[in-house]
Amino acid sequence: MMLTEKELYNKLKILEKSINLFNKNKLTGLNANEVNILKITFDTVKSMVKTPMPVKLTTSCSSCIKQAFSAYVDLYGKLKDKFDKPEPVETVVTTGQTESNNLNKNNKKKR
Repeated sequence: MMLTEKELYNKLKILEKSINLFNKNKLTGLNANEVNILKITFDTVKSMVKTPMPVKLTTSCSSCIKQAFSAYVDLYGKLKDKFDKPEPVETVVTTGQTESNNLNKNNKKKR
């Protein structure tokens, strides 16, 4: 089953800790849940990346997992940039005057 980019990103967020370890060359292995995510998302990731990937994800082949995971890391970085953009912050500029100060000035002008 093919996933949308947003669905894929939400699945890959679960792998973020392992992705960070992989980037630091400290990833020693994936747990069963992480391997399951690789299985679920493999076809979608394979269709979205240009990085060479195994024809089929064989979970008993550690070099296959490592090769595939490298593509996941690259794609996750791109999706994170796309979907984790900070919301724009609205800036309000004030003059330092309160409403009552403005009313008092207007009343003085009328006198």
